[in-house]
Amino acid sequence: MHIDRIYFIENSIITRKIECNNNLLYSKEIDIIIFIEQGKGIQLNYLTFISAVILTISLIQGFYIIHLNSKSVPNRLFFMINICLVVWLTGASLGYVSQTKNEVLFWFRFSTFGYIFLHSFTLHFCILFSGQKKSNRFLEILIYTPSVILYIVSFFRLIVFSDFVFDHSIWIGIPNFNSILFRILVLQYVTYYILSFIILIRWGIRAQLKRDKRNAFTLAISMGITIVLFNLEPFILPFFTPYKTIMLSPNFGFIWITGIWISLNRYNFLAKNETIIKNILLDNMESYVVIFDAAINHIEMNKKASTLGMLDFKSFFFTQFTGDLIKMSRKISIPTNTGTRLLEYRVNTIRDSYNDIAGFVLIAEEIEALSGMQSKYKITVREFDVIKMIVSGCNNNEIAEKLFISLRTVKTHITNIYQKIGVNNKVQLLAILSQYEY
Repeated sequence: MHIDRIYFIENSIITRKIECNNNLLYSKEIDIIIFIEQGKGIQLNYLTFISAVILTISLIQGFYIIHLNSKSVPNRLFFMINICLVVWLTGASLGYVSQTKNEVLFWFRFSTFGYIFLHSFTLHFCILFSGQKKSNRFLEILIYTPSVILYIVSFFRLIVFSDFVFDHSIWIGIPNFNSILFRILVLQYVTYYILSFIILIRWGIRAQLKRDKRNAFTLAISMGITIVLFNLEPFILPFFTPYKTIMLSPNFGFIWITGIWISLNRYNFLAKNETIIKNILLDNMESYVVIFDAAINHIEMNKKASTLGMLDFKSFFFTQFTGDLIKMSRKISIPTNTGTRLLEYRVNTIRDSYNDIAGFVLIAEEIEALSGMQSKYKITVREFDVIKMIVSGCNNNEIAEKLFISLRTVKTHITNIYQKIGVNNKVQLLAILSQYEY
């Protein structure tokens, strides 16, 4: 294929012209390989790559949210928010590499559902997510009707951009500032986003739980920044400056996605209440708790168990696993970054309604060495010697004989030990000592 003239673009500036007869060109000054169609110039394929990455993350987040609780209306609405972003980004990513205006128009119309309904789903989601429990049919009709009308009109005429022009290396969108439909769309989505932002902030201020407050503010801030950028590149800059928009808007969705990721991971965003309660209970347990599936792969643990580091739980706790309940507690030494820990553990079998093994729960307690109580209760060296004699089963006379001290001194030491530990007799003392390894 013969190409009469092409342009190399570097940092959005034309730097060189050359004559060529090849489809594939290489340049030491340009980091990417560029495929060129006749007379079309260079395609900025990195924009397509960025859009593809963001839409993939949006799609994964959407399915993850619906997986958390598919029966929840807010979860379904949030899934639709992600679908709108995916549709918008798909149209944009393929529009960036389109070779003809008809292709650009096709992908622009394809993306219309995304950007016309995104703000409607967002407002509806914010209303329900912030505390309204019952569905209001009239409110839903009021929210979605303008978007439905504008979407139908979009099949017959362009609303947002009046034309698309190929400028050297990329398609430029010409905003349709003079169109009444364009102004109606802008008024609608700006109003919806402002209301959504106010609802989230208001909910964050009134929320009783710190988790809900942080969730609301995280979502509000990330959404607010995203909305500003959605409008800055395609409309505000071209309106007030000579800048020509290259339609980057949908790519700013990564800020919104980042806010969602923070809420998902730190504040249990859109998780079921029972899931939140389960996590709180697990993390507040003093024991090390690890949950395994039937194949003995650990699938969940509480915060305390996570301090054990990258431990091979299967090899440590199931050395001779037979599928039966480990009925007796066992002791094991665990190497960690902070030293060796001695644990006493037991494993309980979880069975389903068919009495098949569904998994296992390991519960472990850390056993402190007997020497640890010496510093804890400020026991002296001689008092600690007396404690070791008591543990070994010696009576007062035997303790006096072995330590070469008088019986009176032994009784004095024992009295001091009782006072320091907070017990009244040897039975209570031995109960305390049973918590330590000796």
